[in-house]
Amino acid sequence: MFMKRKSMGVVSSCALAAGTLMACQAVRADIPYSNGFETSNSQDDFFGTTGSNGSYGAGLNISRMYTGTNGIPAASGNYYAQVNNVNNDYFDPEGNPTPGIGQAVYTAFNSSGNADENPAPNGFFTESTAVYVNLTPSTYGYWAPPTTPGTPAFWIDSSPAGDASDGAYAGYADYRDEVNFQISVPTAGTVNVNSNFNPTTFATINSTGWYTFLMTFNSSGGPYVQNVLSVLNSNGNLLGSATNLSTMPSGDMGGTAYGDWFTLWQNNFAGDTIAIDNVATTPEPGPLALLGLGAVGLLLKRRKRRSV
Repeated sequence: MFMKRKSMGVVSSCALAAGTLMACQAVRADIPYSNGFETSNSQDDFFGTTGSNGSYGAGLNISRMYTGTNGIPAASGNYYAQVNNVNNDYFDPEGNPTPGIGQAVYTAFNSSGNADENPAPNGFFTESTAVYVNLTPSTYGYWAPPTTPGTPAFWIDSSPAGDASDGAYAGYADYRDEVNFQISVPTAGTVNVNSNFNPTTFATINSTGWYTFLMTFNSSGGPYVQNVLSVLNSNGNLLGSATNLSTMPSGDMGGTAYGDWFTLWQNNFAGDTIAIDNVATTPEPGPLALLGLGAVGLLLKRRKRRSV
């Protein structure tokens, strides 16, 4: 199920210097998606679960919040959004609910199901979401270690859409290039970030504040779609990144099927609420994407060597 998405203003493209985002300047406003929750209906751009039947509806389980509400400042502007976990609403591949695990909202950028609507320009785009990490005890939405600390507290999940030639995946999520941040809280005051393609922690967060989780999809650098997952703090400092070569042929990528989806969320973690802001899909390579391309290129060369 997909909805029409609208561009909501200008985003920034910044040069990278010494691991820090700097020299920001405005770029064109016709990006596939940008949402800072500054308008009254901005939360309606998200889908949310409706309950155990697994169906979806616009604007459910997400609320637009004024900066300072519950002690949380907006990452920018005057508003942010609060997403709410729906307990026991994660379904396994057979359609069975998973006790103890819920899920929340996701976005749909390639909205109409038309595989050629909003294709990724030049075969390259990024998706990013700012997330408020709360490591201050006894405050609203505190990120205490979850009930099962040995497993992720929640995922931020995404997949690109296939184009018209991609068979069953045309216009919808191609799970051959599903990537996700897996966020764990092993002990109080420590957040570890892993990926689905590498169990090693590549970024650690130890203080309360806003952090940007950025995914890069590149279909122009080789036979398969390449990924970079990156985490930045509120000053634009890169905390860590992970690279991956998917099994999705580059020629099949047509755009985004849905954006950041908060799923596999342990019931009651963070009080079943997480604050987000500045959700965006950007078509051209950004500085963080460029930072990871060298590592992906080396990985591709190593894969080729092993095959000969």
